[in-house]
Amino acid sequence: MGNVALFQAAEAGAGIACFTQATVRGKPAHVLLSVEEYQRLAGGNTSIIDVLAMPGVEDIAFDPPRAVIHQRPADLS
Repeated sequence: MGNVALFQAAEAGAGIACFTQATVRGKPAHVLLSVEEYQRLAGGNTSIIDVLAMPGVEDIAFDPPRAVIHQRPADLS
């Protein structure tokens, strides 16, 4: 995997989010965050329903055509 170096980027308990950065061959490759910091950055515990909800679209008319699916027998020869 090459040379991997870990750097402690912040002190825990100092009012700063704690994370560790791993570099591979001198380039940043990965970051290890606390769960709390990840949730803060990711927006907390938002559900997919909340993300996809679009307030105000209730008044938009949406009447899609019915899908027509044609079936045919399987050819097992």
